[in-house]
Amino acid sequence: VAAWYGGEVAKKLQGVSEETSGLVTVMTKMAADVQKPMKELAEGLEKAVQQLEASAKSLAKLPKFIEQELQGKDSPDDVASINTEPMRKALAVGDLDGPLSAIGGMKGLLDGAIGVLRSGAETLETFLQSAPGAVRSAFDLPAPLCALQSVLMSQAPQLLTDLLGMLEKLQGVSLQPLMDALSGTQSKVGALDVEQIKSPVNTFMESAKDLVDKLDKTVSGAKLASKGMSMPGAPAAPEMPAMPKKKAFGCFGKK
Repeated sequence: VAAWYGGEVAKKLQGVSEETSGLVTVMTKMAADVQKPMKELAEGLEKAVQQLEASAKSLAKLPKFIEQELQGKDSPDDVASINTEPMRKALAVGDLDGPLSAIGGMKGLLDGAIGVLRSGAETLETFLQSAPGAVRSAFDLPAPLCALQSVLMSQAPQLLTDLLGMLEKLQGVSLQPLMDALSGTQSKVGALDVEQIKSPVNTFMESAKDLVDKLDKTVSGAKLASKGMSMPGAPAAPEMPAMPKKKAFGCFGKK
C-alpha cells in the first residue's frame, strides 16, 4: 500500500512539476521580452537627451555669435568682414524636433513592456492560487483510507512541508512595484506636450534664420560697396538687420 501511495503522490506531483516548468518558461520569456524594450528605451532616452543638450547649447550660443559679429560694425568694410558661418552651424545643430519627437514616441515601448509584465503577473498569480491546493491534494489518501487524512496531515511528510514553504516564498514575489514605476514613466511621457515645447523654439529659429539670411545679403552688399561696385536696389552703406528679441530665447535659460 505504501508503495502504491508513493507512486500516486509522485504522479500527481508530476503535474505540479509540469505547471512549474511552464511558469519558469513564461517568466523567463517575460524577462527577455521586457529587457528588449527597456534597453531600447534607455538607449533612446540617452540619445535624445544628448541631442537635446547639444541643440540647446548650440542655440544658446547663437545670440552671442550675432552680437559679437555685429558689435562695432558700422562701415562697409567692417560689415563685409562679418562671418555668418558659425551662426548657420548653430542653427543647423539646434534642431529640437528630432529628439523631442523621439521621446514622445517612446510611449509605445513602455506600453509593450507594461503589457508583458501584466501578462506575466497574471500567470504567476494563477499559478500561486492553484499550486498549493494541487500539492496538498497530491498527498490525499484514497478511499477508504481518507478517514485517516487528518492524522496524516498532523504529521505532514517533509516533502509536502518543503513544497508548501517554497510556494509561500513565491507568494512574496510581486511585479506590481515595477509595473507601477513603468506606468508612472508612461504617464509622464504621455503627458509631454511636444508641440508646446517646440512652438517657441521654432519661432525663435525662424526669426534667427531670417536674421542670418538678411545679414548674409547685407554682408554681400557691403563687400560690393567696399570694392567700389554698385548693387541695384542696395544702399551705399548697408543697413544692419535688427537683432531678434531675446525674450523668444528665454525658454533655454542661460545663454
